[in-house]
Amino acid sequence: MTIDHYYDITDRIPVKLSNPQNQQTYYQNGVAYDISIGGQPFFLLNDDNNPYRYVTAQYRKQQIDQSREPGEQTLTGWWLRSQSTFHLGQGIKFFEPAQDESLRFQYTYSKGCDVWTKGQVTLLPDTFTSSHPITTGFQTNTRPFQFTRSIRWSGTDGILLHDGYDLDKIAVDGTVTHFQDYTSGTDDPVYAVCDDGVYAYWVTNDVASGKLEFNKKLLTDTSSTAPTVMFTQPGITVTNAVLEYTKERIVAAINNKIYEIATSATTLPSAVYTHPDQDVVFTSITSSGAAIYVSAFSGIQSNIYKFTLNTSGAMPTLTSAITAAEMPVGEKIYRIAYYLGSMAIGTSLGCRVADVSQTDGSIAYGPLIFNSEQPVYDVAFRDKYLWCATNVDGNPGLTRINLGQQVSFNLVYAYAWDLYDPSATGRNTTACAFAGNTNQLIFTTQVEPNAFMDWGNEREAYIAHVVKERYGILPNDWLLCADGAGNEWMLATPDGLSLDHKIIGEYKTSGKPLDKIPANYMRQVQWQLWVSGAERALLAYGLRLEGPEGFVPGFDVECQWIDRNEEMISELIVTAQTVQMHAVFWERSQREKGN
Repeated sequence: MTIDHYYDITDRIPVKLSNPQNQQTYYQNGVAYDISIGGQPFFLLNDDNNPYRYVTAQYRKQQIDQSREPGEQTLTGWWLRSQSTFHLGQGIKFFEPAQDESLRFQYTYSKGCDVWTKGQVTLLPDTFTSSHPITTGFQTNTRPFQFTRSIRWSGTDGILLHDGYDLDKIAVDGTVTHFQDYTSGTDDPVYAVCDDGVYAYWVTNDVASGKLEFNKKLLTDTSSTAPTVMFTQPGITVTNAVLEYTKERIVAAINNKIYEIATSATTLPSAVYTHPDQDVVFTSITSSGAAIYVSAFSGIQSNIYKFTLNTSGAMPTLTSAITAAEMPVGEKIYRIAYYLGSMAIGTSLGCRVADVSQTDGSIAYGPLIFNSEQPVYDVAFRDKYLWCATNVDGNPGLTRINLGQQVSFNLVYAYAWDLYDPSATGRNTTACAFAGNTNQLIFTTQVEPNAFMDWGNEREAYIAHVVKERYGILPNDWLLCADGAGNEWMLATPDGLSLDHKIIGEYKTSGKPLDKIPANYMRQVQWQLWVSGAERALLAYGLRLEGPEGFVPGFDVECQWIDRNEEMISELIVTAQTVQMHAVFWERSQREKGN
């Protein structure tokens, strides 16, 4: 601040209180203005009764601090609220003393922080990316094509991952074991999977006849072992399915019917319930001590159906369905899971928790605990906590709910953002599960479908067909690994593969003509050539143009041959080995820390 004055400021204001003549912009000129602050001129209305004085601004209030926590309200102009613990989680934006006492231990949001120990805030463990790529997206009914189950096989803790056409076992250390592989474009996808601790069971379609096919395989087996086909059902083509092993039977929701299937079944039994809407989408199955529950949505309506048990026979059987809960219009249920007297309900808006009666199985759900940027597609439990597949401030990750700590209203629990992947954005978290009996939590991510992805998927399937007709290169969905001991982590999935494995195909769509092959395409193809051992590759692509009603092809299919570049391959191997070495070191250090 500059102060220009040449007279005793207690005297009368001097004359000439304006800019110099013909000047449109103020600049300091003698005594035209009293003061300027930041270049802005001001007059001072001081007079004999209101003299101009230099004083120090008040920086401390002379008052008695009667607040609950010490040190509050001591600085003028600042609103401070002392807080000794944050263990009641996030979600408040305003604080009013008249509100519930729990607000004193809540906050707005956190990221990467573990707040669940009273009086303590620590950093959450880092996450690392498995070598297993997710290959499929969402079904047309908006359900994700990923599902995870906690399993243990041959002394190994891990998960069983359902990813569209594949079933794979992922160990707690990230090792991937192929369990069952189907081929996109040749086979139908797996629509649902469950396990009883010994066998895995899944449902798909027999492509040759288009009929339902029910399979099982020991969890200790690999993709080299063919599954046992328990039965097929002519006349039924699966379009949506959910399976769960509970109360010594498999409960199967297939299309619009509910079945209970014995693990030794050789035929599909009669349905115990048929939904009147042919287009209903069953989404999840769980059970309490008194009932079995199935969630579904039809259009913008979503319900939970309850099946109680009838013990009149040698084996309890399901009775007809009872509507146990109905969601607000427009809120779709994607996941339900029972745990210790409560039921988690993951919906298109967030997560709710319900009380479950131990006598008749009735449920009473509470309000949304939080609103999520994406639907809650999956949940996982451990100890007193519930983890929900959500977004974490734009990154894929999990939100943790403390089921042992209610706040404010009934069935409203403390929650906070939890583990997340800081390296990914624009992705949805589609599934989560603990790796066997360990405390390591695994979650999967996938890009939400959009017009560009839909066009790419559609055109790449067409490109694969054209390449097959022109060059005899077959569509490929196999995940390949490089030959040689210790190279199992070097993986690739070329879009096409010749019968003799000497040629691979890579298929692209582009919004502009490819005058030359982009560097990232070239690196991708060279890595695939290394992993597959192929001699050359065919890059086939189609041009994408914008039409009045969406995308249209700019030309049919153009192709370019790419030969192996051993120099580039060597550089890629060195880079990959360096990254792998750092990843192994990081995993070892985390295990030593107990994370």
